Amino acid sequence: MKTRSLIGIGALASAGMIAAACGGDGTMDGSGGTGSGGVPGSGGTTPGSGGATPGSGGVPSTGGVVGTGGAEGGGAGEGGMGGAETIACDGCAQLFVPLEAESTGTDFEIDLGASTPADLSGLTVTVRLMVDTGGNAGGVRLYLKNDEAQNYASTYSTWTDLGTVTTFADFSIDVDAVTDPAEFDGSVVRWIGVAIAAGDTFSGAMWAETTVYVDSITFSSNPPADFTFTSGLEGMAINSYNSPVAGSTITHIAP
Repeated sequence: MKTRSLIGIGALASAGMIAAACGGDGTMDGSGGTGSGGVPGSGGTTPGSGGATPGSGGVPSTGGVVGTGGAEGGGAGEGGMGGAETIACDGCAQLFVPLEAESTGTDFEIDLGASTPADLSGLTVTVRLMVDTGGNAGGVRLYLKNDEAQNYASTYSTWTDLGTVTTFADFSIDVDAVTDPAEFDGSVVRWIGVAIAAGDTFSGAMWAETTVYVDSITFSSNPPADFTFTSGLEGMAINSYNSPVAGSTITHIAP
């Protein structure tokens, strides 16, 4: 893997590194339970992937805590952090969301095409990503979504607290193990995406600019071909139909 150093990324709110505590089992626990996901959006050519926020119980009850101190480095970049953050990826999609309030978020997704949906039956879909944030609330998850013929039904990986993914980690969906296969059809998947959400509020909740680096989206068997983002975004874009946070952007980091 190639290593790329990014200095002064405008994704951390403080000069210190972030130490986050995961509530419960690593899901976004509001009251000891697991977020249930939202209801798929409606309207527009590309409806939402299931809402921008986790369901009740979808945010850590205590959240992470902002670490003090941190490694000394050069002067902070404008809106960035002191020192340098090393992003080791052979090309990445950089997803930026300026989270500021509860129940907000942005979905980033790849449209496989109305006439060319993917048959993912029997496969496991995995996203490899890391998070850079100065907040202690919110989460990220992978999702798959059907077309209009299936009422835009979706399935999701577990919500993962933003502050706990400070190095690259994998999150997967076993397509045949969805909770309600009568609603979601894994044989005709049109959209594959990553949702970044602020979640519900809690005592001490703090949101901040958040950047998610997506290294790859891969499949346990091919086709379809893996998305590696080595040479570009490969069609990944913001879902403008699901009320994205103003100022959200997606850019490519070359290897």
